[in-house]
Amino acid sequence: MNIILASSSKYRAELLQRLNITFSTHAPDIDETLQKNEQPISYCLRLAEEKAQAVINRLDSEQNALVIASDQACFIQNQYIEKPFDLETSAQQLRQASGKKVSFYTSLHIVNKQSGKNYSNYNQVDVKFRLLTEKQIQFYVNQEKPIGCAGGFKVEGFGISLFEEVISTDPTALIGLPLIQVVRGLQMLGIDILTPQDTW
Repeated sequence: MNIILASSSKYRAELLQRLNITFSTHAPDIDETLQKNEQPISYCLRLAEEKAQAVINRLDSEQNALVIASDQACFIQNQYIEKPFDLETSAQQLRQASGKKVSFYTSLHIVNKQSGKNYSNYNQVDVKFRLLTEKQIQFYVNQEKPIGCAGGFKVEGFGISLFEEVISTDPTALIGLPLIQVVRGLQMLGIDILTPQDTW
């Protein structure tokens, strides 16, 4: 069984490597525009499914593969926060998050290309940010340059210093791929990662 991670994110690839499985990565290249009146959970679940399907559509018709896709969105008081693509936007997002609870929704969609069977779920992580001064915000973004990261920070790095509290059932979800749910989803699709991969 070929395992494919439908992502170009090095952080998701690094997370999946923790499960000690062999996989390849394919960039899904989809439109990630939030639809009118779309709710956070629906948005994330839709994007993960669309990413998986985009990769499946590019595979050879005879290729047997299992595709893993995920998406993450940041919401501050129900307002969607797009991923920053420059340092000033990162800084602005941290100003907006300062002293507030910020919710991150990380979705997961796993599909067996051959059988069509799939597993879909999401994980919510609530983060309470410290009250941040402008000097602290500028120091952080210049140190870590969190461009393209939801919320304007990298939790796997120096970004952990921005928080007062993280509330989550899966510590990997905030980085971008909920590994506990990945294991659960694979199990539901008949794959036990605690057995040799060549037996799947």
